[in-house]
Amino acid sequence: MARVCVAVLASVVLFHEAAGFAPVMTGDAATSGISRRTLLGTGVAISSGLLSLPSQSPAAPAQLPDDAYTLLGGELPCCRILNGMWQLSGAHGFTPQLDPALGAMQNLASAGFTTFDLADHYGPAEFFVGEYRERNGDRAVANQQFFTKWVPRPTKMPRDLVDAAIGRSLDRMHTKRLDLLQFHWWDYDSPYYMDALHHMQDMVAEGSIRHLGLTNFDTQRLQLITDKGINVVSNQVQYSMLDTRPAARMQDLCTECGIQLLCYGTLLGGFLSDKWVGKPAPAKAQFETVSQQKYYNMIRAWGGWDLFQQLLSTCKKVADKHGVSVANVGVRWVLQQPAVGGAIVGARLGLTDHIADSARVFSFKLDADDEAAIAEVQAKSRNLMTVIGDCGDEYRA
Repeated sequence: MARVCVAVLASVVLFHEAAGFAPVMTGDAATSGISRRTLLGTGVAISSGLLSLPSQSPAAPAQLPDDAYTLLGGELPCCRILNGMWQLSGAHGFTPQLDPALGAMQNLASAGFTTFDLADHYGPAEFFVGEYRERNGDRAVANQQFFTKWVPRPTKMPRDLVDAAIGRSLDRMHTKRLDLLQFHWWDYDSPYYMDALHHMQDMVAEGSIRHLGLTNFDTQRLQLITDKGINVVSNQVQYSMLDTRPAARMQDLCTECGIQLLCYGTLLGGFLSDKWVGKPAPAKAQFETVSQQKYYNMIRAWGGWDLFQQLLSTCKKVADKHGVSVANVGVRWVLQQPAVGGAIVGARLGLTDHIADSARVFSFKLDADDEAAIAEVQAKSRNLMTVIGDCGDEYRA
């Protein structure tokens, strides 16, 4: 079977290819003869245990328990299930509409899911947040958090360029301060990312950014960044029962430095769910979103559909034991990994509603028997550190 590397968010992939960069393939993936477009699929994404979580969590809405929240940087509240807004970027089976989307955001926040993950390139996401703020008022959204990203081309980073980029996000989101600015850099051979980080750290001191985070940085560069005195509170990486690369090196450094992982890809674009238990491998025509193409490639890279069905069967038994869903088990597993602050679950705002199901993640914990059963299946899979490389390596030339 061909061994495949993965891709990331559709709009980012298009940007990435237009800029002339190609994801790196290592190990078997580099020699399999699979085309880069196949390896990429059609999309790319930028989504616990409990890292040294603070001794006291922030006050939680009544709908969710206190342990459904953490603090980034010791003071920024964050729901441990973040509402992912990537699907507003298009190619996810629906066209987002403003009013239904804002209503869905309000429903999520009212249920205790107060943290939204977005980016400058997630379609209208920043504009939707700005309109949401305008309609509700700053006071009404004071207990909600909006984490955005900046994904620039890898070029020189003078202060005025950084100011302009951050200023655009501030204007779109109708705010004077970004809660969390998560920074992504395409090419480590271009050293200017350190200049950008120093400028953004100055902006934290000046008040336009509350906290600074990273997106898809590997362990080596995260160590370098912390050694340079840059204070980052999070790194957003792919983490799931299949993609356990953060456990190899990243989570130890994060635990040591007090950095929390915000994890995407936890539910594999919906494949890690009851819907796919006992089902044959999907044909391409069955993919409902670009994410499903991406994560189907991830399943192939990890060990293939038959092994994935073994994992789904195991998760179903665990889910039935606890009276929850397979998706709940997938999210709960990630939340119980060291250094994990939260899992980003995609929200098709205004189209689907998974509030009740997501809330059940906080109604149980996996015990040692559950973890051992899952680990037994994982042990049969390929080592994605060998196939792909460290966290985020699939994004870089």
